[in-house]
Formats: sequence, C-alpha cells, structure tokens
Amino acid sequence: MGIIHPKVGEIDDHKIMTFIQTAKRNGWASGREPDTRVEDVDKFFYMDEDFKYSDNFRGGKRFMGTELVSFKGEIIWGMNYYGKMIEIPEEARKSNETVNSFSRRSTRFLQSALMNCPELLAFRGPIETHFALDRPDYGRFEYWNAVTGVTKDAAIWDFSGVEDVRFITNQSKMKWDLPKTQYHVFRTVYHGGIIIP
Repeated sequence: MGIIHPKVGEIDDHKIMTFIQTAKRNGWASGREPDTRVEDVDKFFYMDEDFKYSDNFRGGKRFMGTELVSFKGEIIWGMNYYGKMIEIPEEARKSNETVNSFSRRSTRFLQSALMNCPELLAFRGPIETHFALDRPDYGRFEYWNAVTGVTKDAAIWDFSGVEDVRFITNQSKMKWDLPKTQYHVFRTVYHGGIIIP
C-alpha cells in the first residue's frame, strides 16, 4: 500500500514506518543529548536519504512534543503527544532515594520501552506489556500501550493511543508473592497520521 502525495508522488508506507522506527531509536529514546535546545525545547533530528525526522519536546514532569517526518522536503507524517508524571510510590518517598532519582529511573525505563517500538506501529513503545525489573526486593516497572483507531494495513494514516508507565511495589521486601501496590507513574496520550496538502 502506498501514499499518493500531490507534490512528491507515491511513497511506500512500509518505508515510512521503518524510517520512523529507526529515527525514534536514534532520538530521545536512545538517551542521547538533543541536537539543539531553543527556549527550553529539546530538538532531535534524524535523516536517511530523502527522509527527515524531527522531534520537538518540552517539559519534564509534564511534557509535550511533536514529531514530523518529511520526504523530499514535504511534511508527510506527524504525531503530537502530551504526558505527565502522575504519582511517585510511597515506598520511594520513604526511602533515602529522592523524588528526582525515582523520576530519572522511570524516565530511563520509558526510554527503554520506546526503543522497542514495533515496526508496523512505531508510534510509541511496544503494544504488549514490557517488563523491566527495577530492584527485586523493591518492585518493577511495567509499560502499557493501547493504540486505537487503526487497522493493520492503515495504521500510519490515522491513529491515537495512550501509554502508561506503572510501578508495582512489593509490600514485603523479601518475597514477590505477597500483596503488591500499583502506581501510575507516567501517562501519555498521542495521536497523528499522514499529512497531505
């Protein structure tokens, strides 16, 4: 299936998704520093032949960004996202760890989830649950991503979704099978699709 763009002709949508996946893995998710920072906006760029990707991101505990893909100088795809840190586990506040330290660890976990974005739905992270152990005696992060409004063959055209980063704590510092408490650490909503003039 291809996209017919009035200015640049037909573009293979599979090539667009493959490019987006590669670009995201070379952007914020990689943990690298932004290419530029202007008025507190972090800007990441990636190019491959006729494709160019940009991600403009601002914020921290509450953040917003826009990703754009252009082909031969014409913008053909875009996505907006808005997210926020919702809660920090009580256990993290009780320990010697600071709120900023927990925030950094949860951000690194979110980056690792985004590095695993699937090729056909390369909007945020994996669709299935993505686990990562944090500290075995303390708890673990989980990543959840629900994409809506898409079909397998037309996902790139029009999509929206919600992602959550959750932290599951152990009530006991000794065993995994005892009661646990779940915290919603981050929530991000996103939407986008193909842009045709």
